[in-house]
Amino acid sequence: MSAIAVHPGKGYLFFTEWSLQPYIGRMALDGSPELADPIVKLAENDLGWPNALTIDYYSNRLFWGDAHLNEIGFMDLDGGGRRHIPAQRTSHVSSMVVFDDYLYWSDWNLREVVRCDKWTGMNETVLKKTIQLPNDLRIIHPLRQPAYPNPCGTNNGGCSHLCLIGAGGNGYTCACPDQFVLLGDNKTCEPNCTDRQFACGGDDAKCIPKLWYCDGEPDCRDGSDEPGKDICGIRICPVGEFQCSNHNCTRPFQLCDGNDDCGDGSDEQECDKPCDPWMFKCAATGKCIPKRFTCDGDDDCGDRSDEADTLCYETPDCAQVDCRRGWTRCASSYRYNIFGALFETFDFIHKWLSYVKLCNGFNDCGPNDFSDEHLSMCSSFSEYGDCNLDQFKCANGRCINGSLPCDRNDDCGDASDEIGCAKKNGKTCESHNDNGGCKHLCTDVRDGYYCHCRDGFKPDPTNPFDCVDIDECAGNNTCTQLCLNTKGSYLCRCHEDYENNVVVGAMTGKDCRAKSHAGQKLDLDFNSLGVAPTNLAVDYLTGNIFITAVSLEESINNGVPGARKKRVSEAIHNTNTGSVYVALSDGRYLKKIISGHLQMPSAIVTLPSVGRICYADAGLHAKIECADMDGTHREIIVKDLVFSPSSMAVDEGKGNRIYWADPKYKKVDSVNPDGTDRTTIVRDPNVPWAIDVFENHLYWVSRETKTLYVQDKFGRGRQSTELHSSDDVEEWFDEDGSCPIARVDALVMPRQCKCTNGGRCKLDGSCECSSDFEGEYCQKSNTVSRK
Repeated sequence: MSAIAVHPGKGYLFFTEWSLQPYIGRMALDGSPELADPIVKLAENDLGWPNALTIDYYSNRLFWGDAHLNEIGFMDLDGGGRRHIPAQRTSHVSSMVVFDDYLYWSDWNLREVVRCDKWTGMNETVLKKTIQLPNDLRIIHPLRQPAYPNPCGTNNGGCSHLCLIGAGGNGYTCACPDQFVLLGDNKTCEPNCTDRQFACGGDDAKCIPKLWYCDGEPDCRDGSDEPGKDICGIRICPVGEFQCSNHNCTRPFQLCDGNDDCGDGSDEQECDKPCDPWMFKCAATGKCIPKRFTCDGDDDCGDRSDEADTLCYETPDCAQVDCRRGWTRCASSYRYNIFGALFETFDFIHKWLSYVKLCNGFNDCGPNDFSDEHLSMCSSFSEYGDCNLDQFKCANGRCINGSLPCDRNDDCGDASDEIGCAKKNGKTCESHNDNGGCKHLCTDVRDGYYCHCRDGFKPDPTNPFDCVDIDECAGNNTCTQLCLNTKGSYLCRCHEDYENNVVVGAMTGKDCRAKSHAGQKLDLDFNSLGVAPTNLAVDYLTGNIFITAVSLEESINNGVPGARKKRVSEAIHNTNTGSVYVALSDGRYLKKIISGHLQMPSAIVTLPSVGRICYADAGLHAKIECADMDGTHREIIVKDLVFSPSSMAVDEGKGNRIYWADPKYKKVDSVNPDGTDRTTIVRDPNVPWAIDVFENHLYWVSRETKTLYVQDKFGRGRQSTELHSSDDVEEWFDEDGSCPIARVDALVMPRQCKCTNGGRCKLDGSCECSSDFEGEYCQKSNTVSRK
């Protein structure tokens, strides 16, 4: 669904759907079916991407904009009287609205807000030019919509919760929100709470988690979830929280912060006690904060004692001092005073920075530095870091509060916080000589304890008390190329032609760089060559550059826009309308290897190490398909959520992982060659159009800005701009496709074809000439000159 419009006077919701079979539909506001189906399709033909929708309430006309056919139109509310408006500035209509005699719309491609006469399209005027994509357009005015009679206007129609207007705008239906049921009077809703929920009373009928019952905080409006000490008893705080003297609970970071969080001041007592060794004691309040919060530029204490110069710059020459564990050194940084102002001396020093500040999207090292956000370093960071001491680390890497495991709720998202829970009638880990039976870690919780695993392990599905190793190499891990699984961890390695680029500490093998000369920018004057290129390919043996242009018939080195050609045993695969061809790099021995069930092939890549090719079809049934290099064993690996793939790339060092750009969805996805482990790498409004992958980076060109961007190939961090005004991208460093282990006999090279003037060589060595030439080598013209 792309756009919606509501007509309360008629009781209808109008919407657009631009999937494979786009249409404009209508349904009653209460969801009741008009016939057998609650959805009525008003328009199905001559639609591409119906992107915008609005209603003229005074004429009862429905207006729409199509971003694919680049047109706007209107029709009656029942789908009749369909008309086209001859407007001009409709390159990519994204939203529209009607007011008085005018139709207003926003256009993504033109980045404009435009107005014209709503019936004739005349007097077309640009009201506003923007630098951003104008996404939505609204007019707020009391006369925009008439005041219709509201069947739900009096006492909400008698409904206790929801009153939904019916078709025609005269009747209504009472409905209930989720977790409620409608009683026999068809007006009153009653909460239908599960056994893990508590039903509030009074006029606040709702369901709350049972964990909120008797937790010291009233969550129901009538206070029924806090009936008092006689029923609730003495409250015991969960592990990781502070027990106040009045039995309230508060978080540890709220202790000694100068605020009475408990309500009885007990969280502000005994603040003169020393902090734990890994904590820092604030000067004014005595509050204890983690030492990693000191000297990070934030006033965590409230008195800036954690940012004092004597603490953060206690060494005159910080450049000669090793950073303590958990910190890294900025490349260079200006020094700050205690208020964050910049000293006018502009002297460079080496600033210490906590690891929690690395690759967080902000420049924490200071002006003109940015070394803590450098792409080469941030590409080595995983999605989740280590959890704090009061947190539980889920199997998927997420960190949750230490009190949430074993609460019968899936707080992790993978249910790993509910595995290994042991309810033992109040017994604890210490009451067992065998660590509660847990093979790794044991943590006490209310009424029992739970078993959990060390980093690199996950709960054994057959034995919740035991743990098994996580094979990080089985999925899309963060190694640039090779992955070696170890017990409790994994190692990253680089291919033979690459070398490891060590960035931070022990994070090795996650950034492999090619052993080659530094990259060079090559500028070609295509005007002097007399061609309009659409693509480039490089023969790594000869150094020749192949230019794609015009058509396949003109040269095998020419191809459709977006096609990519790789050298594999001097053979080039290419696509034409509904077909895939293979030929030698000089254009000889052209052969069609794939045809049929291929409507609009738009891109192609080769996988030499496995003898496969993969190609994209941007036709009506868009897909990503692979086949052997002789065209056999075709297999569709992606057919869902793909619309108009325009470019493809393959990461040979990462198990031939395939990437493709889909401009319609404005994203870049990747998948294994067998179609598994699909991942979205880029989702950007600048519309990725052409892509390639090299080393640890994904390069892509925006269709909108013609800008070349580069970012981490796993999708982490932010992209950076490399080049402006670029149409396509392809790396010029290729593996040679050789088999280092297998012994292959020397190939018999084909005979050179001596046929001239477009003649073709037959298997017996003779020439098959065109109609205008003859002779042994087609060297004679048989055209008769007439005067």
